[in-house]
Amino acid sequence: MIKEMKTERMANWDLLRSMSMFLVLVIHSTAMLGSVFHGDRIPTAINETLLVCDPVFFCLSGYFAIRPLKGTYSNYLLKKIRTVILPLIIYIFPLYFVQILLGESISIKAFVEFHHDYLFGGWWFIPELIPFLIIAPILYQMLEKLADRYIRAAFLIVAVLSLWGSLSTFVEQIFARCQMPVKATAVESLTRLLPTSVIPGSRYFIYFILGYFVRRIGPLRKQRYYTAVVAGVMAVVLSCLSAIFDFRRDDPNPLWVFSTFAIFEIFNYVNIRGIRSRWLLSWAARRSYSIYLIQYTVISCVSKYIGIFNYIISAGWGPFPSTVAWFIQVVLAYAISLLVASILDSTILRWSQYLLDQVVNVDASARHKRQQAL
Repeated sequence: MIKEMKTERMANWDLLRSMSMFLVLVIHSTAMLGSVFHGDRIPTAINETLLVCDPVFFCLSGYFAIRPLKGTYSNYLLKKIRTVILPLIIYIFPLYFVQILLGESISIKAFVEFHHDYLFGGWWFIPELIPFLIIAPILYQMLEKLADRYIRAAFLIVAVLSLWGSLSTFVEQIFARCQMPVKATAVESLTRLLPTSVIPGSRYFIYFILGYFVRRIGPLRKQRYYTAVVAGVMAVVLSCLSAIFDFRRDDPNPLWVFSTFAIFEIFNYVNIRGIRSRWLLSWAARRSYSIYLIQYTVISCVSKYIGIFNYIISAGWGPFPSTVAWFIQVVLAYAISLLVASILDSTILRWSQYLLDQVVNVDASARHKRQQAL
């Protein structure tokens, strides 16, 4: 069974979380590159290559959430409300204030619609994750009862079905492009008989459970490690090529199973010893959630008020200087997001969490007194 983690944070996963968060900002900024390369094919290919950060985040969430309870289930849920749901409620206020400065109308209706658009748009990741977090302790009890051979068999099934899902999608589109509609329809029908997913329609749930699998399986032996890494690299390359040649990709892309597993195998062997480096990575990683919540607004503000990239484009300096300026702007947006997240986390979020704790403690104390009275 799984050996329990040490209480100290592991710098390798902090590094992975921070890198993935930076790639999120890159993805959300690639639309600007369309004016450099005169089209959306290259930005789309970059996005498809880097979008593996989405399943990586779900896998990281499962890695740390699918564990035994350290207290009661109600305390576990309260902790998730403090750390996951409360920021969704609190951070929308400073973001809406910035939008007002940018020209957004001021009204309750506009605020509600603004929050709604974020929950169903830019913040889609969190509502998708919340149900998984609710059942994480239950999943742990279920999965822990499986013998290692069943865990390996389940992972093999996921890998085979993911490979079949990618292959069937590709072949179906090849037939369609070659004007062979009957064969394309036959392949599509075959996917109804031979499923392309263990849990159809579950989207990122399998990646959340994958976080438990990679921890349970542990670091692979040398030969299997290289096989997993090569498969992951090939999956990334194929995803990029499919975007370049405009092939349809599912969301999530089945190939991400291989690339996500390979990334976790690589980071299993990352060892960061420097105390300052570990502290810096821990500080940045703990701000990743808040960075995610505010990065859309920061990117817009950097583009509008700093506009290094727009200046280079208007000057007509060419693709290379424009791309460099774009990357500098992305790095600047990440740095500002990290700084703002650090300030907001230590002020309005901490105060809000404190007030919530006081309300919960008062309620628990009143309930205890009522029970004693009975």
